[in-house]
Amino acid sequence: SGDKAFSSGADILPYLEIDLIKSIPYLKKLREVLWKIENFGRPVVAAINGLCLGGGLELALACHFRISSAAAVFGFPEINVGVFPANGGGQRLARLIGKGRALWYVATGEQIKAQEALNLGIVHKLVPPEKLMDTCRDFLVNNLFKKSPTALWAVLTSLNKGPEMDLDSACQLDVDLSTICMGTRDFKEGVTAFVEKRKPEFKGI
Repeated sequence: SGDKAFSSGADILPYLEIDLIKSIPYLKKLREVLWKIENFGRPVVAAINGLCLGGGLELALACHFRISSAAAVFGFPEINVGVFPANGGGQRLARLIGKGRALWYVATGEQIKAQEALNLGIVHKLVPPEKLMDTCRDFLVNNLFKKSPTALWAVLTSLNKGPEMDLDSACQLDVDLSTICMGTRDFKEGVTAFVEKRKPEFKGI
């Protein structure tokens, strides 16, 4: 996160030198980077301030959690230069807010202000700009980092993979992931801590 922009997307001028042949490996590499972020086994939090446009919004949508300042502005302006989000931005947006609303923003290039992004479910939390980084650090240190790493991995895997499956297969995935969690020392620690009425100390094993 920066003072003026999380990311306003790609620099347009170099695109004048990119032809069809050059664009294929370029876009493939970007897609692979976003896929790795989305499927990373640990939570990735985007701290968003200022402009979050184009490829910047695609990057944010690939993150697991998005905390935004009240000064942030979101959007996919690609349509205004004769193209559209090429690295899954529209696909991820549609899965978050529905096909109809995603179609509106991708097809018109209309910008989305921070409060509207929160209302739509694009971001999880809205804070004043000066509190953004502290809020993100607190969320990581005092919330996510206190959870079982294995359980968090299971949550991320379930909610990344499950929506792409039929319901029966997704439910079976949850059974498989839960079985893995129940075989860990963290699970035993969590149950023991609950019985003893204390906070668990997870080790990731």
